Amino acid sequence: MEIPTTLLVLASAAFAILLLVVSAMAAVRSFYRVPSADEALVKTGGKKPVTSTGGGLWVIPMFHKVTRVSLRAVKIPINRTGEDALPTANKIPAEIVGELLVRVDPSDEAHLLLAAQALGTDGTRGHDDGQMESIIRSQVDSLVTDALRTAAFKKSFEKLNSEKKEFADEVTQLLGEDLAKLG
Repeated sequence: MEIPTTLLVLASAAFAILLLVVSAMAAVRSFYRVPSADEALVKTGGKKPVTSTGGGLWVIPMFHKVTRVSLRAVKIPINRTGEDALPTANKIPAEIVGELLVRVDPSDEAHLLLAAQALGTDGTRGHDDGQMESIIRSQVDSLVTDALRTAAFKKSFEKLNSEKKEFADEVTQLLGEDLAKLG
């Protein structure tokens, strides 16, 4: 029994189309990167950096580099007690305990680019949130200490105790300028 050549040609064409579709799907899977809901992607290697917080990016590994930036808020504990208490204007040490929440502004492309340079992780692997938090803490901890010391030294102990909101606002303002440089 002989197989008709038309059937053989059709089978070969169907196999070639199937192989083409599978290859296209594999290319899309390996070259298209999509950020998760709590991260942004920054692609470099073209004319200008491209950011993405919701949609995906086409990435050609030899020509582009992708940096992942976590958009999660990081809690930085503030515990300035005992020997670490903050000196006030009248030289009375003030003990401060609290938390500071820090996160990258996803709506500002300039902040995403700065954060990618200062805090980003390699985009070829999934990012480790513990690693990202330790990077942020190490970058921000000295800034927090400086802002707390500057704001506390401007007020007497009594004013610091009675004007807590104003103190927090001043620390936030002092930190805002420095944190903007990190994205």
